[in-house]
Amino acid sequence: MKKKLLSTLIMLALVALCAILLPTEADAATVSSGTCGDNLTWTLADTGTLTISGTGAMKNYSYDSAPWFSVRGSIKQVVIADGVTSIGNDAF
Repeated sequence: MKKKLLSTLIMLALVALCAILLPTEADAATVSSGTCGDNLTWTLADTGTLTISGTGAMKNYSYDSAPWFSVRGSIKQVVIADGVTSIGNDAF
């Protein structure tokens, strides 16, 4: 019983330590940002996360006209927030 309690406490301490020490998206600095729809914005963080947020539909684009095209090599993941109703043609 004592070993199980000790193991549980150690695991909780490790989880708490990770939560404190690991960087979060909130800690990330913005590399680039702009709009991509009437009520949508995009933000590229220095962590490589491209976040599309706001409400409504994204604009349509051609192959190289998406607003994040020039920083595409820095994008590691994309987050589409609740409220975005569609992704524009050739956005990715």
